[in-house]
Amino acid sequence: MAGVRTAFGYIALALMAASFPVHAQDADAVRAKMSEATRNAMEESATVLPRGNRVQFSFMPEGPGVKMVYDHWKKGNGPESKIWKQHQMLPQPAIGYADVNGDGKVEIFVRNTEPYWGLCDDPTEEKAFACLMHIYALTPKGLVELGSMLAADPVIVLPQKTENINSIYVVAPGVKGQTYVWNGKSYALRP
Repeated sequence: MAGVRTAFGYIALALMAASFPVHAQDADAVRAKMSEATRNAMEESATVLPRGNRVQFSFMPEGPGVKMVYDHWKKGNGPESKIWKQHQMLPQPAIGYADVNGDGKVEIFVRNTEPYWGLCDDPTEEKAFACLMHIYALTPKGLVELGSMLAADPVIVLPQKTENINSIYVVAPGVKGQTYVWNGKSYALRP
């Protein structure tokens, strides 16, 4: 029963965190309301999150943008396209939305979630479970990829910008977090 309560605590924390932008003082208030066991488990793997807006992912297979993503993957040359060509199947992604270039239109964040396709890191190792994530802009000609990276939850759009494009913070394998910045053509890991 204790495991169920702990799992419920993580779910409740995720739901609370999903409702608000991430701020350091918010994290302290949330920690104060948690059970001691949940607080201890979280502190063992704690990451201090930067300020920004968290991308909310949904697993709706028919959600906005999913058909465009699937069509893009079927026609492309990336790892998902290879899966389509070999198996006539596509991984089920989680979809999120955020405006990263300030034009008032959201970009589509697509994070793979199924490790058996080979698009995720090894979940048996002691590190964050991260999967390949793509960021797409919707243009009149279709989806244009702005970048791809290994990412776990959370994915945070940072207020810092390069060429009017927001930086992205992700939790990645073996590290507490990585920041990707716009290099003029795509997102690249900050040196």
